[in-house]
Amino acid sequence: MDKIGWEEVDRFKFFAKANLYTNDLLSGKLSVLPEYVQFLEDNPEELLPGLVTIMETASLHSINIDDLLEKFSEKIKDFGNLEDATNRTHYFRFLYHRAIYYAKHQRYQDSVQLILLFLTSYNMINDADFKKFVVLFEVYRQYASNKQTEQYQNLCKELLKHEEGVSICDGDIRSR
Repeated sequence: MDKIGWEEVDRFKFFAKANLYTNDLLSGKLSVLPEYVQFLEDNPEELLPGLVTIMETASLHSINIDDLLEKFSEKIKDFGNLEDATNRTHYFRFLYHRAIYYAKHQRYQDSVQLILLFLTSYNMINDADFKKFVVLFEVYRQYASNKQTEQYQNLCKELLKHEEGVSICDGDIRSR
């Protein structure tokens, strides 16, 4: 093999390693988590998809990962600025699984805040994800603060502003 061939082999080894961590974590082999975190620190381009895996794992296996969220908090703040489609998809999946994680830990207002963050980004998402977040908001609406409910209603108004004959009255969508 030539140099390019060996580079391809190395690239596939890298993907295989990342996929093995993902498979192990999602199947409940939580002992690899510290090693995976180190892998993510060594390979920052994998951080966002890796955190999606960690969030999903935390929800599936009821583990607390607040320390990891704190550890990567500065980098997590930057995820919302990513513009390419693949990273936006990872970011929205991260928000979704983080909202689920917070709800499972009875941090409902934090969950609602992430749901609203996602919904506010509606013009950059696909319809299937948007629908899941609307349903998620409705499930946790009872835990939303008045301010969060108002933000949600304003978002709905914004989405419907060009729909003739439809308005929002007291939080309900109605035909005029």
